[in-house]
Amino acid sequence: MAAPPDLPLPPAAPRPAAPARPPRPHRRRGDPLPHLATPPPSARRPLLLPAQQNLLDELTALAGHTPGWQPRITDHAWQILSPLLPPLPHHGGRRRSERQLLEAILHITCTHQPWTQLPHALGPFQACLRRYHRWLSNGTLTRITHTPLPETDQHWQHRLATHLDQTARRSG
Repeated sequence: MAAPPDLPLPPAAPRPAAPARPPRPHRRRGDPLPHLATPPPSARRPLLLPAQQNLLDELTALAGHTPGWQPRITDHAWQILSPLLPPLPHHGGRRRSERQLLEAILHITCTHQPWTQLPHALGPFQACLRRYHRWLSNGTLTRITHTPLPETDQHWQHRLATHLDQTARRSG
C-alpha cells in the first residue's frame, strides 16, 4: 500500500495582537528591584490610635532615636564574671564575644522573648542558643547567679536565677 499524499493544511487563524506593554525603565547594576524595595518605615509601623501615635512620636523625639536593646552588664560586673567563663576551643567559624553572648542570654531571660527575636546587635540567635545550652550544662550560668555582684547588676542576676530554677523544674 502506498502512503496517502500529503494534504495541504488550512491556513491558520490570525493571532490577536499582544497588548502593548509600557517600556521598562532602564535599571543600572546595583539598583534595587522595584518589587523588592523596602517600604518606608511608616508603611511597616502597625496602625495606632492618634493618641498612641502622638505619645510614640513624643517619646521618640525625647529619646533622639527609636529605643532598642541596652546592655545590662556593667563593666565592674564583667571584670568579676569574665574569669568564671570556661575557655573555649575554637573550632572554626567566627568567634563570638563572650560578653555579647552573655548579654544575649540575659536579654532572653529578662524579656521572655523567643530566641528567634534576639536583636541583631547581639549576634545570630543560633550561636547564642548553643552557648546558653553549653553554659547551662557545665554550670557556668549557676556560678554566675551565685557570684556576688554590684547592686546595679543584681536585678538581671536575680532574673537569671529565677529562669534557671524554672528551667530545672520543667526538665526534672
